[in-house]
Amino acid sequence: FVILATDLSLSYGMRGQYHHSWDEVGRNGSKSLAIWESDDLVNWTEQRLAKIGDEQFGCLWAPDVIYDKKAEDYVVHWSSSHARNNYGEKSIFYSRTKDFKEFSKPEILYEWKEHDIIDSALYEEDGSYYLLRVVKIQRVYCCFVQMKSLDHIRELKRLIRVWRPSRKANMRQQQLLS
Repeated sequence: FVILATDLSLSYGMRGQYHHSWDEVGRNGSKSLAIWESDDLVNWTEQRLAKIGDEQFGCLWAPDVIYDKKAEDYVVHWSSSHARNNYGEKSIFYSRTKDFKEFSKPEILYEWKEHDIIDSALYEEDGSYYLLRVVKIQRVYCCFVQMKSLDHIRELKRLIRVWRPSRKANMRQQQLLS
């Protein structure tokens, strides 16, 4: 069993190192993910940091993981800003691992150039994979994307269906968030 988390040690530097600036945290925060492991869900290892992002990445946020049965490895994905767009809008990146010690070079899983993608989750049901992405457009906006498989994880052109909430649902969401 594995728990992945954002390296929250960055919060200790909020006043000094990051000058109360979330933009600065996003650009200069931790390039690592915190990892704990357990064989029995009772006894856990000490936290260790796995540096997955290089210096081109901003802070790695909101990690999630799914097991890919076909490739027999794990797909770890997270939100981050990146130097390629001057640390602007965040995208979802991913890396693969078999042991949570060695990770493949990060690649883009999903991006929307006009808006931050601040969170994501991948789910499998009956052989289809679903990507839930949370996009920040003034308020929070969700979208489900169905993919045929993780074989073509970078080829999101193979979308089957994109779900967007109706205008009425968006208005209700705005009322709830106000």
